[in-house]
Amino acid sequence: MTTIEGGAITTGDAMAAELFEQYRFHGIKRNAAGEVDVMFPGAKSNLTDIAAQVGIDQLRRLDGFNTRRRALAARYFEELDGYSGAVLPARGDLGHSWHMFQVLIDFRTRGTTRPAFQKIMADRGIGIGVHYPSIPSLKYYRDLGYREDDTPVAAARRTRDGDPALVSGDER
Repeated sequence: MTTIEGGAITTGDAMAAELFEQYRFHGIKRNAAGEVDVMFPGAKSNLTDIAAQVGIDQLRRLDGFNTRRRALAARYFEELDGYSGAVLPARGDLGHSWHMFQVLIDFRTRGTTRPAFQKIMADRGIGIGVHYPSIPSLKYYRDLGYREDDTPVAAARRTRDGDPALVSGDER
């Protein structure tokens, strides 16, 4: 589901709700008289009324979205079961939303590369994305001192051109 831009948080915890409210709008807290104080640095992360309405309308359709995603996940499991060079995700439970279906592909075993695979999928009208890069592959974390040997499993799986990688299909 979408709210166009932004999002929503729900909680049954009154203290958490108060903190979320403050963080989303500059760290501001209002007292009973309506006076404001800034309790900590926050952000301007409130939804517009239009985006909130889109989210409300999307919530009404969420069960249908999830039913469709579960059907697609079942088909992916059926079609990809036993496919060499691919590791499928755990099947999950009935409450899984399957908003992404991650497959770990060993492109070398399949005799291809990530870019070639992405083109093949795009040519078939199947949208995919590459997800979950290792922490040291991201500039911000490298600048903090993280190195390849901090994540040896991810480093062992990555080659010169980034293969293999987790890819996931969308709902097209």
